This record gives sequence, C-alpha cells and structure tokens, in this order.
Amino acid sequence: MVGKGHSSKNKENASTEGEADPDAFVFSTDGLIGDVQRKVMAVFEVFDQQGQKMVDVREVGTMCRALELYPNEADVHEIIGCVEETTAKGMVKLNTFIKHMTKVIFEGKYKPVSHDDIMQAFRAVDKDKKGVLEPPKFKEMLMKEGENFTAEEVDEMLNFAVNKGDNLVHWEEYVEKLYRSLHL
Repeated sequence: MVGKGHSSKNKENASTEGEADPDAFVFSTDGLIGDVQRKVMAVFEVFDQQGQKMVDVREVGTMCRALELYPNEADVHEIIGCVEETTAKGMVKLNTFIKHMTKVIFEGKYKPVSHDDIMQAFRAVDKDKKGVLEPPKFKEMLMKEGENFTAEEVDEMLNFAVNKGDNLVHWEEYVEKLYRSLHL
C-alpha cells in the first residue's frame, strides 16, 4: 500500500511489484478493437502530463483530432457530456475516454469533410470565379458560414492560406495544401 508522502512513481513501482492497479484499463482480446483502444490510450497519455489518468475536458476536441476525428463544436460538447466525470467536474478519466472513443471510431463518426465538399463551398464564395479570395472575405466566410471559427483559429488559417507573393488566398492551392498537411 502506498502511504502518505509517497510519490506517484512509488505507486507505479508498487503496481509493477505485484499489486494490481484498480484503475488499469483492460484491453479487448479482439485484435482490431485492442489496437484501437491502444491508439486512443496513446493519444490520451500525451495530454495526461501528470500521469493521473485524468485530462481536462478542454482537451477533448484536440484529442479527437489527434485520433483523426473531426467533430464540430456541438459534437465536441456532446462527447464531453458522455465522458466528463461526475465526481471530478471538468475532467475526463482514461477508462471512460477509451470506452467512448473506441465506440465512436467503430461507428465511423466525425469523418473529415470531403475534398469535393470543401471545393464546392469555396466555389460558392468565389463569386468572380477567379480562384482567389481577399483575406477579409476568407475571414468573413470562416467566421460566419457553417462551423463558426474563433478569430484566433481564423488567423491561424490565414497564416497558412495567404499567398505571401500577392497577399491573396488561392483557395484551390489552399485546399490541396490543407489536405496534404492532414494526409487525407
């Protein structure tokens, strides 16, 4: 038993010396399910910097994207509603996250928007059919159409999208660059 004043390192040593960790996740014996569970666990552990098997709910959206899932903000809030601890508000436990996200992955939810859909959206905004947008128009589109991005998110996208030579968004190039960077 770990007494007062012992570090979490001692807890790890104790559990490797024969004491079972009651919070340890039991992976599925099905190879595919077990592999997905391990992937979810690996992503979770990146955000669990204290090694407490708990992560702040504000990391849920980022963890989803690290799992190559792309929920919108409403979906992220729905996921949080499913995984947030009732006894530790604002926190997500490893076991709960693995179970829920494994189910989400196998249900095929939160796939990225297709290349064709993104191209169609840009065509609709590019009224002049020139293949370019002024950065203010691009910013307006991102902040008012569909998924409303924050100003910070839009500024980050503009840094990626604006051609440094002519200070315009060549949207076809941007979409291609975006898909290459996401490996889609």
